[in-house]
Amino acid sequence: MSKLSYFRNTKEYNFIFDTIGSRVRYWAKIQPNKAALVVHMSDVRRSFITFGELYEKAESLAKYYVSVGITPGDRVAVFVYNSTEWLITSIAGSLAGVVSINSSTFASQKDLDFVKTIGCKLLVADMRDEKLKHFMTRNIEDLRSKGFALKVIAVEDHNDASAETNFHKILADMKSKDISLPDNIDPEDLTTVFHTSGSTGVPKFVPYSHMAVINNLLFLYTEMGLENNDVFFCDRPMGYVAGSPMVIAVLGCTFVTLNTQSTVRDGLSRQVCKILKQEAVTCGYFPPYILYDFEKLKLTAPDQLPFFKTIVTSGQRLSKSLLRRFREFGEKLCLNYGTTETAGVTLSNVDELPDVEDDLIGSPLPATEMKIVDEHGHVVPVNTDGEICVRNISTAKNYLTTDGQFVKLTDENGWFHTGDIGYMLDDEKSFCIKGRLVEIIKRSTIKIFPASIEKVITKHPAIAEVVVVGIPDERMYQEVCACVIVKTGCDVSAADLETYALEQFQPDLSPDGKGLMPGTFLTFETFPRLASQKVDRRQIAELAKQRTSDICDAD
Repeated sequence: MSKLSYFRNTKEYNFIFDTIGSRVRYWAKIQPNKAALVVHMSDVRRSFITFGELYEKAESLAKYYVSVGITPGDRVAVFVYNSTEWLITSIAGSLAGVVSINSSTFASQKDLDFVKTIGCKLLVADMRDEKLKHFMTRNIEDLRSKGFALKVIAVEDHNDASAETNFHKILADMKSKDISLPDNIDPEDLTTVFHTSGSTGVPKFVPYSHMAVINNLLFLYTEMGLENNDVFFCDRPMGYVAGSPMVIAVLGCTFVTLNTQSTVRDGLSRQVCKILKQEAVTCGYFPPYILYDFEKLKLTAPDQLPFFKTIVTSGQRLSKSLLRRFREFGEKLCLNYGTTETAGVTLSNVDELPDVEDDLIGSPLPATEMKIVDEHGHVVPVNTDGEICVRNISTAKNYLTTDGQFVKLTDENGWFHTGDIGYMLDDEKSFCIKGRLVEIIKRSTIKIFPASIEKVITKHPAIAEVVVVGIPDERMYQEVCACVIVKTGCDVSAADLETYALEQFQPDLSPDGKGLMPGTFLTFETFPRLASQKVDRRQIAELAKQRTSDICDAD
């Protein structure tokens, strides 16, 4: 009988049964003067907070929550950019037993409507941003005019008319107040809600407990080799599961971050590298777009590049050949796979990954199970495609819906069905990913995985990035459309790409005469992206549909 596609990492770690607030209190006692968080908002704006200051200020804010009637289990909305104030708010929520709802878009009517429908009693808003301040002032008054009682804390340098009080005024006023904080907060109580990236079309809201946050990060960072004296960098918004700064609570490390636009929109600059060196960053989460920027900087200013103890990357499908290109930027390069619903699932040292060119995701973290199932939920043999399913300590049990209710997230046995298609290798512990169920293109009777085409076209020397989508076709149901971004300075036409693809895919040799050969090639200047910076495949498919439809209409 063939081996089945199931693996459980039985490596033992001692779980931490504690709350996030309690962990920060612990580190504040033994290393009060160590920086917990360093934030670079611009070339000249740097702020930091020590563990001692963090706990003191979080305790003051938690006292305010209690003083205005916020009780354990209540929901507090957080519309705050990466900053010391964000971290203070998060730890305060943990100490007060509230559930922090992190915004992903900040100035979004949809997010603000969500604040109302799920019954948030308090909103912390970053009024230092003029766009957000204008949006919040106008919409909060509208909510109040409709009878929704919402307390507001404004993060700014002076009191604002739309806020009961100013963030820093609260910290000063509450510092000396004799107010008792809840003493019955359980590590399994919910503490925060993360947004999914929206790759399925609509972002979902995933609640996490203290224990889920702490222990998933414990396994992840321990496998990376992090220690208390390491300095960890991440550019992601701290309200995202991938940007969570809670390494401060788990290992007492210093967490360094910056304005995400500095790396996403503006690209990795020499100034960012200067920051990495200035803060003596030893480890970090570097999404592929940063590693691509490292490669460019290596050609123009190699002396500016920092070198790291450990790098972890994830966020998109990555082949072994691409990972080898990034290997030179650190002593250890790790590949991570996860979802908002499960947090980290795998972590593997790239040097130890099997030598295959498919898009690897590695092996499960400790106390994590993975399996591959068919459409009936049955586990398939190794090297057989199916849906990736995950079960671990961090797997959320429910989604929080936009009407404030909880709906079940896992199946009856506690497995989360990721919607990702992949398979398990012969080593019986390593997994590869081929795409998402919703990405599968159905041309005639054949199911085509976009990744199988993308990894071929991306090897063309003139192609910077490629996304393959399905577009409607009256006869074939769907046609394969290859959307590409051409490298700067290169000149390549759709006809050139078609010639290249014909040589690579040789459709005449396939049973249906088409094989993996795209029927259409479209060039783009840029690709639309989700808030997580993953390419927005749904939007690209819609744009491709419009453009090919326009061509047909013109004909």
